[in-house]
Amino acid sequence: MKEKLLKFLPSLQRLSLAGVIFLTPLVFLTNGTKNPYIVQSLVLSVLLCAALLFYAVRVFLKRETGLKISVIDLFVLLFAAVSLLSFFYNLFFDGKFLALLGEFSHKADVFVFSFLGGWFLSKYINPQSEGSFSAKFYGLLFLWTLCWLPFKLFGGVFICLYVTAMLCWGVYICYMRLDKITVFTVCDILIGTGAVCCFYGILQNAGIEPLWRININSEFGSRAISTFGNPNFLSSYLVLLLPVTFLRFMRAKSGGEQVTFLCILALFCAYTAISMTRSSWLGIIISGLFLLCFKDFRRLLVKGKTKTMFITAVCLGVFFLWPASLTDENKETYSSAAAVRLGELENMNKFSAFGLNAPADKLNFAYHQRLMMWACGIEMFKQSPLLGKGMTSFQMNYGLCQGGLMFKNPALGELKTQANEAHNQFIQVLAESGILGIAAFMLLVLGGFYLIVKTALKKEPEYTRLFYLSLTGGLIAFLADNMLNITIRAAVPAFAFWLLFGMAAGLCAVCKTKQIKRTGVYVILFAAIILSVLGIWWQASYFKAEVNALKGYKAFALKDYDKALTELKKADANPAVRAEAVFMVVNILIQQQKYKQAQEFAARGIKKYPGYYEFYLRYSALMNAFNDNIAAAESLKTALELYPANLSAAQAWANYYAALEPLQSKENTEFTGKLLKFFPYDQSLKLAYTAGLYGDKKYSEACSLAAKELEFDIYNPDFFNIVSLCHQNGFANQPLIDKASALRSARAEVKKEKYNPVLENKVKDLFERYAANAGSALLLAEVYFNKGDYQAAASVLEPYYQANKHLKPLCFALSSVYHKAGWAEKAKEPLLAVLSYDKSDEQARKRLENLENLKKNALQAPLN
Repeated sequence: MKEKLLKFLPSLQRLSLAGVIFLTPLVFLTNGTKNPYIVQSLVLSVLLCAALLFYAVRVFLKRETGLKISVIDLFVLLFAAVSLLSFFYNLFFDGKFLALLGEFSHKADVFVFSFLGGWFLSKYINPQSEGSFSAKFYGLLFLWTLCWLPFKLFGGVFICLYVTAMLCWGVYICYMRLDKITVFTVCDILIGTGAVCCFYGILQNAGIEPLWRININSEFGSRAISTFGNPNFLSSYLVLLLPVTFLRFMRAKSGGEQVTFLCILALFCAYTAISMTRSSWLGIIISGLFLLCFKDFRRLLVKGKTKTMFITAVCLGVFFLWPASLTDENKETYSSAAAVRLGELENMNKFSAFGLNAPADKLNFAYHQRLMMWACGIEMFKQSPLLGKGMTSFQMNYGLCQGGLMFKNPALGELKTQANEAHNQFIQVLAESGILGIAAFMLLVLGGFYLIVKTALKKEPEYTRLFYLSLTGGLIAFLADNMLNITIRAAVPAFAFWLLFGMAAGLCAVCKTKQIKRTGVYVILFAAIILSVLGIWWQASYFKAEVNALKGYKAFALKDYDKALTELKKADANPAVRAEAVFMVVNILIQQQKYKQAQEFAARGIKKYPGYYEFYLRYSALMNAFNDNIAAAESLKTALELYPANLSAAQAWANYYAALEPLQSKENTEFTGKLLKFFPYDQSLKLAYTAGLYGDKKYSEACSLAAKELEFDIYNPDFFNIVSLCHQNGFANQPLIDKASALRSARAEVKKEKYNPVLENKVKDLFERYAANAGSALLLAEVYFNKGDYQAAASVLEPYYQANKHLKPLCFALSSVYHKAGWAEKAKEPLLAVLSYDKSDEQARKRLENLENLKKNALQAPLN
């Protein structure tokens, strides 16, 4: 029995290896969960845990262990140890226990399975780099791919059977390719998998979706996601494989082999173009420069110069000529995908565009968002330079950092308010693990690459040297890509990276066999079982929580709030579930008027997700409902410190500040002034800030600001009172008070008497006297409006409109005049102007809706 099991174990190991390499990249998305990536992580964890168990059983039966060990393994262990140390240190000493535990539960699967699991799995693989081309493998894989095309023709239970049969067949094809578990055969499977994924992505780019009845590509438009969920992820996966694939073409020994790798290279280049991932393009260039440094590689290019020129022309031609999209909407217009993406950099043509002080019209969202992430990462490092803020903590701490950058340049408020990763692996390691972490990571990367290249250059024959140089070139391209990308933090591309890195490191390793005592093998087997059960339970429970979350969202959409609440609470029981589930629980409880429970969940949300300003807004509203206005204002202020570009929150803060004396401090006055940088025309903020300056005895500044605002909005009673108060306390401004008093008095008459010729002449005199002030035009227009002369009213207001779009009374007046004159479309323009700087203005929104409804009714009237 023992001998039979020992003979059977290698087949199980081959099967788990084939499954994890081939299946994981292909099983993206499911209709049953909210998180589209969760199935990949679950499959990855199950298959890796199976591989660990097979290894432990083999050790148990043979009572010996044999693994390839090298110095690079020590670098891996050092980096892993420092990463875990940074996590546990911050878990207990940073004061954000629940938050960091949640982030770890959500993201540490990449560390555990992709990094450690990929490295462990590479130990199975023989470093042999030579082998024969398998036309059967690539032919069957091509046939397997074509068999998915009629998939949407079927339905019901047959689909489940079809998918199961197809996936089993695909794994079997890869299993048969692993007749020898070598670096060469594993790379065959990786390259073949990449080709399948590229083919699917190109179909999506052409507007063909052979699998899903929903548009899974909607988030990225023409940037096809294939089975990776994000075009960047597959692009990085291909970058890893391009140098080896290129080598296979250059060293092909038969016409079939040449055609196969020519087609695969063309597929890779086409998808790399339509992915529009500029960081991957940079990685390819850096990889090429690295390889050109070596004599063997240059000799390869020169020796086969005809093939070199041919494949270079094909790859560049496909890359630069492949269209951005072939969908129905724009198939009539050709545009190069690469040219479109490169053309987006045109607005970065001035020095100011390359810093975080760039004005709004010079912001490049992709670039400046990264600059913000990097700046926040550096700030996290400064706060904890030795061990950083804890492994997996970047997203949590980014929300706590971004507000400070936005206060320095309010234009940055236009960018995203959440960042899941730093888009630079080196800055992220520095932020999360500090100096110790970045030192360990650099030792692993630089030391590992140095030892691999040094060892490879001593190997014979030449093909072995070229193969391992190409592997290293792909790894370097991936890391260069991740100076602007996050793919080393995504399960599938990260697993491919660490697996290839581990396989390359195997060249430097020495295989050591060690006899183990009876107690030792039991310990190893028991440890493997425990770790496997824990790993699968961890991912399975997260998967279940995501299922609960999706059920909750669906129930909410159907207005079954009790069921939604039940499912979302189940989801929230798992610390890995994202903030949206808890946030919806709070909203449902508020809708059901269960304010106390809502407050408890909002407070819990703040602890679990301290960087999400939305929880502070909800908590503020609930505190207001409980008449605890001080707590409400403080929570509101925290929300604005995290994200100051929220107008409704800023207006609410201004109202709290003006009404609550305990809030009226010098610090809060300065904070209110900072908010004015984001909303320089908001009257409630200006009033609160002016009153605050006056309360802080900064009379000169307060009176100057009040006078300026009264000049802009002459009928504003609050600023009139402040200017009058200033006038009485030695800051005289008699001309402005006289002007405001005269216009206010005349306006009161117009409101009371509506219209008479004498009043019209009086207002005309005031208009001529104060023609420079928009308030005089508003007054005369109101007289003409009451008279019924709408065209005259419009003629009076129009010259003032362009320079006073932020004066809401003028915008509303002009809209009303246009509407009365029968110019419905023109009546919308001033309302849209208001909503452009105050999206929460209900008056403007309702008036705009009324105009739209009038238009619809007018169009439907002839049909009725």
